Amino acid sequence: MSGSYFKDRDVCFHQAIMNPDTQKALVDIRSYDNKDRWICLVDLATGKLTELENQHDEAWIGGPGISEWNEEEGTLAWINSSDFIFQSEESGYSHLYSMNATNRSKKALTGGKWEVRDPFLSHDKKTVYFIANKIHPGVRNGYKLDLASKQITPLFEGNFGIEWTLSPDEKTWAIRYSTTTHPWELCIVPNAPNQKLVPVTKSTLPAFDKLTLQTPEIIQIPSSDGKTIYSRKYTPSKPNGAAVLFVHGAGYLQNAHYFWSYYQREMLFHQLLIEKGYTVLDLDYRASEGYGRDWRTDIYRDMGNRDLHDYIDAKNYLVKNQAVDSSRVGIYGGSYGGFITLMALLKTPNTFNCGAALRSVTDWAHYNHEYTSNILNYPSTDPSLSQKQSDLFCGKPE
Repeated sequence: MSGSYFKDRDVCFHQAIMNPDTQKALVDIRSYDNKDRWICLVDLATGKLTELENQHDEAWIGGPGISEWNEEEGTLAWINSSDFIFQSEESGYSHLYSMNATNRSKKALTGGKWEVRDPFLSHDKKTVYFIANKIHPGVRNGYKLDLASKQITPLFEGNFGIEWTLSPDEKTWAIRYSTTTHPWELCIVPNAPNQKLVPVTKSTLPAFDKLTLQTPEIIQIPSSDGKTIYSRKYTPSKPNGAAVLFVHGAGYLQNAHYFWSYYQREMLFHQLLIEKGYTVLDLDYRASEGYGRDWRTDIYRDMGNRDLHDYIDAKNYLVKNQAVDSSRVGIYGGSYGGFITLMALLKTPNTFNCGAALRSVTDWAHYNHEYTSNILNYPSTDPSLSQKQSDLFCGKPE
């Protein structure tokens, strides 16, 4: 660490996680500058605080199951009187770990180029259930981990997304299930492997059921810096030579996946566009969710650069591989998508023929602090960077 990290810093304490068998508790602490996270042991009898785990990131601490400074709690739970589970991006992807609070011995419970989401313990604390994108970045599937054998068993695995809740007796799942062309429905399923997800609800109206929706193809586009951009591609039956690129909002959000889109209105709009002959690409550009730490932090101190270049690479891919006319490509999006659209039109004015910036961020100094301070630090500690980002919208050179 650089010398500045040895100075006192403001920190945020999350709620204490009590151990029912001892007079001790775990507490998750995050620095307000977003660079460090500590998991500490608290002796309730003496008030003594002992560091067990320190996670540091020169960009910012984040990822699924990892606490946020604005009181969003991460994964932290006791297995027994001495061992607990937590999540870390130590491997580059957010995975489950266990640690003994007495001797600080740590074990990786999961691993690979995929992420663990929403884990929880069974009543007997012998099993961890979790959601993961293990077979493809664009899925949300259900698994169980046996803590004794470390064996992971797929419960619901395939090209779809789920959200789930286990019944109090742990015999039955209530599952929300969706695909790329059908919105969320409820399934009631036994807690056992190889069960079919059969919806017990029907949320769509007759008019929707009459639609013929094209299932988008999830493709991999090579980026100019040697990485892979996962994208949804909608291909018209009668191409007109033009294309539209969509930029999802929120920055850290995933949309090139195999379940129902958060942007369902835009997805339906894309169906209209392909009927009219337009090719449509929907990218999980740089810093999108679901692809690990390096992808998440690739815009650190530089919004509107690498993420924008992913769209330039995507346009070049369409021109080279899909017979798209280079002079007939548009771009649009809302919120962060509006920001990228503005960056595309202002910074690379000859790349896109037109753009629509919806509810766009036009100065990051005016955006919410919880999001912006991760990526741009604080104006008080990184003033030149904050000014640089604001100058982008004032026509000043970089």
